[in-house]
Amino acid sequence: MALGNYKTQKTSVSRINLLVPRPMRLSLRNAFRRKVRLSLTLFTLVLGGAIFIAVNNLGASFDKVIEDFQGYYLADVTISFDRSYRLDKVAAMAKKCARCGRRGRLVGIHRKTHSQQR
Repeated sequence: MALGNYKTQKTSVSRINLLVPRPMRLSLRNAFRRKVRLSLTLFTLVLGGAIFIAVNNLGASFDKVIEDFQGYYLADVTISFDRSYRLDKVAAMAKKCARCGRRGRLVGIHRKTHSQQR
């Protein structure tokens, strides 16, 4: 008689159970169970990503500075003086030299400023 009184239970399957597999639901439920561990993990990942982006930007900035620096000294000859001379006179003397203007590049003439001399 015990078998005669047994009623089958009707279980309804929700849509979420059909769309998301059981192992995925279990892992999501366990991930949000320990909120401190989840927040520390997310903080570490965000910080790591920010550091990665910052290092890439810093590298690109250094490359740009090096390119600018090389463009500044783009000359066959660079003349540096310990004291100040008139730039137009020194440039005229350098242009008179037959070998200086042969390739079409100007001679780089740089003088030290007062802050560099000290």
